[in-house]
Amino acid sequence: MYSSSSQLRKFEYGHRLQSCNDMPSHLPIDRGYGKHVSKNVNNRDTFSSGKLNVWEEAKEGSPVNADPFLPWIHDVFPNKNGSTIHFIAQNKRRCNSGKVHWEDIHALEPQVTIMQPVSVKRIDGETARKLAPTLWSPSEERDDLGEKEEEDVVRYRLASHEEADSDGMFTRFICRFRAMDYTTSPPKLIVVGETLSTYPYNYEFVNYRKDLGDLSMLTPKGKDNSMFWQAQLRFDCPVPDNGELQSAIASGDSVLSDGTPSIYVDVVPIRTAPRYGKMMSYFTPDMVSVVQVACVWLSNYSEQMILLDVLISYFIGRGHFGSV
Repeated sequence: MYSSSSQLRKFEYGHRLQSCNDMPSHLPIDRGYGKHVSKNVNNRDTFSSGKLNVWEEAKEGSPVNADPFLPWIHDVFPNKNGSTIHFIAQNKRRCNSGKVHWEDIHALEPQVTIMQPVSVKRIDGETARKLAPTLWSPSEERDDLGEKEEEDVVRYRLASHEEADSDGMFTRFICRFRAMDYTTSPPKLIVVGETLSTYPYNYEFVNYRKDLGDLSMLTPKGKDNSMFWQAQLRFDCPVPDNGELQSAIASGDSVLSDGTPSIYVDVVPIRTAPRYGKMMSYFTPDMVSVVQVACVWLSNYSEQMILLDVLISYFIGRGHFGSV
């Protein structure tokens, strides 16, 4: 566990971009970006063997092998009204298979962990210090917090579903939004809001509905690599309703005429141990009993049968009965 940001290795990629317009073609996902030390697939050499340098790959190519809690982002874009930033990522753990890659596959377990939601509750800096006296404080080393004192800095702790914040019941990333302050000389980035990520659906629930016995999202020997439905990770960062932030993103005014961005978002993973086994899946009972829960709202027997028939038709229409 690191207690200071000075203990971390820092890699910067922004200097390779000429403007926001270049970003889609410069995401660290293929050999078109940087100088990757290995191909994404069909590799003979591995990082675990030492033949491939994970830190060189992080510097020149993709940081995911060095820190697999980072999502392997392939695309990012806002929704129409600027209230949400959509992220499309891939599960890098599935790129290679076989015994020769076992150690690398094992090291990439967090690529599936970040598909497993957690519940969190906000706490202030003072409470965080009481719970963890040696906890690193961002106010010690960051100058983008404005006038905030340590006790005013929002921190998080894991919580049960019942005690979690309403927007933190099923989350995985802290989304920290920053904007360029042009009133200072030179201009600097300041934090303008912080939200918690959301999933378009619960990945563990989808896996639960697959009729595969107790095969969980993660298995100790990497047998989950055949689960193609875990190939893609989608998550969203809600944009804070902070003045004109959403409207600036929706209109495109946050990008200057030369392509320079004025609004940024940091995606900070909440790091936890992976969950193994379907019995460790994390979702609410109403997700499992959608038909039963829906039917109790109807008192008329014929209406219940009609609703049940509609739900079954819906599932069949999706290509697999009982799947979503």
